Amino acid sequence: MNILMLLTPKKDVRFLTTNLTIAEALTILKIVRYNSVPLLDKDGYYVGTITEGDLLWYLEENGLEFASTRKLRAVRRNRDYAPVTINASMEDLIKTSLGQNFIPILDDRNYFIGIVTRKDLLSDFINKFSQKTEVIKENPILNALYKRRSIRKFKKKPVSQEVVNEILNVALISPSAGNRRPQHVVFVNDLAKIKELSVLHQKGGQFENASNLILILNDDEKEPNVYNALSNSSALLFSMLLAIDSYENLGGFWIATRNDEHNKKILNFLGVPSNFTLYGMIAFGIKGEYKGANEAVNIEKIHQNGW
Repeated sequence: MNILMLLTPKKDVRFLTTNLTIAEALTILKIVRYNSVPLLDKDGYYVGTITEGDLLWYLEENGLEFASTRKLRAVRRNRDYAPVTINASMEDLIKTSLGQNFIPILDDRNYFIGIVTRKDLLSDFINKFSQKTEVIKENPILNALYKRRSIRKFKKKPVSQEVVNEILNVALISPSAGNRRPQHVVFVNDLAKIKELSVLHQKGGQFENASNLILILNDDEKEPNVYNALSNSSALLFSMLLAIDSYENLGGFWIATRNDEHNKKILNFLGVPSNFTLYGMIAFGIKGEYKGANEAVNIEKIHQNGW
């Protein structure tokens, strides 16, 4: 698994900077109720881990009068949590987590980009253990098809842009009639827009809690044949669902778009040109539920050489 799939990004992490005063730091820690947080310098580099104990020991040794004037850079820290880079292996991540509550994550320039908590790491392993781990089919493609299930509950965590890009790139290689490739996709991860689109959809609220939305569009000037447009879009949509499912902690579901009146409102809201038609949507995100593999098909529904 990629570390990005477990990452709590910097914007969602409570951290302190070295230019804060001790009093300011204590106030923040009191509000968030954390006893240890990452400490960064003014440029965004990871300096170490600052704790309530570090601050209190400093004040005990030097006096309370320094609380509002001394900066955090002056505080001697008892222990810094070891960071790992975004390219570290999961084995390194697990080993590092054994002695600390969170692991600071650095990018390839050594900038701080977020944390992976030991809680999230353990939860991920528990979730995987609770899933059916047996291989349904030895062929990996067949196995993926049997085990793909619609997921409609999501965690309130973002999917990394790197992963999103891989999923969206599938749209560029999906088959189309005559290789005309008339399909376009609109990707939405603005949560306010997703909520508004959910209101405009005929089944309001169906996907309002998803963190990502993909709209499948046909260029009607490039592909005017409705049958071809539908076939192209269906192939693209299912390919993207499989791409989403290829990441162990991602899931999504197919959203019907059969109401032309609602579809036009959706496209107008997104500023899509009038020569495009909406043929399907996908909501996806970090899984908030797990489902077992599909049951075996009813063999009586398969006919050979006639009914």
